[in-house]
Amino acid sequence: MKPSDLQQQFRLQKPQVRHMFMPKGLPNAFRTGGLTVLVGLGVALSVACGNSGKHASNAQNTPPATSVPAASATNNPASNYSGITVTLKGARWYNKAGSDYADRRDFLQAISKYDTAIDLDSGYAAAYYNRGTMYAIVGDFRQAIRDFDKTIELKPRDAKAYCNRGAAYTHLGDFLRAIDDYGKALELDSLDATTYYNLGVAYDGLGNSQQAIADFSKAIELDPGYAKAYHNRAVAYRALGRDAEAAVDQLNYESLKGQ
Repeated sequence: MKPSDLQQQFRLQKPQVRHMFMPKGLPNAFRTGGLTVLVGLGVALSVACGNSGKHASNAQNTPPATSVPAASATNNPASNYSGITVTLKGARWYNKAGSDYADRRDFLQAISKYDTAIDLDSGYAAAYYNRGTMYAIVGDFRQAIRDFDKTIELKPRDAKAYCNRGAAYTHLGDFLRAIDDYGKALELDSLDATTYYNLGVAYDGLGNSQQAIADFSKAIELDPGYAKAYHNRAVAYRALGRDAEAAVDQLNYESLKGQ
């Protein structure tokens, strides 16, 4: 399995990365195949641990969806916000605008809006988290890590930030740091299937198929419909010569994938 096969879970907090790093409505990038961040026969990385399909707001642990300004009734982010008075355009407004652009997969515009939110409020953890998610989605994992570093500095108990930073490290092939981050994420949220899934991907990257199987199994225990966890466990079983078990998992994967 390779990092490019990681399941993308890079989700924005609006709180997700629910699958690994991704804003609501974005493709399953950070949490899609092996690790929840990318997808593949091998392991996909999940980017957006914890809340599925949500952008980060200004809440603490599991922020509620950010309220949409009354003027934002159209489908065009620019037209949604262009008529709002300047006095309303604070950091939270730009964070929400960034999430709207992210929903439309205009990641560069989203980053620009998060930049402005951070310029207006340098202590706005949700904006750093969301911008880190966007950088991860466009493949700038080092910048994503810097933003997740800042998120963790501001919110040390944000499990999703640890999980997403781990996903970014996995994409860079730094499996030991990834495993450390996933461990911290699990200390804060021991019931997140995506984190176990990504942990399995990292152990697979180190060649530890036995531990990878244990982590994929835990992901399946927590989320029996986690198709990609079956797929990656099948890959790990094959690496150990356990072909019969691999065949069963592959059948489960095909069955769930078709649903």
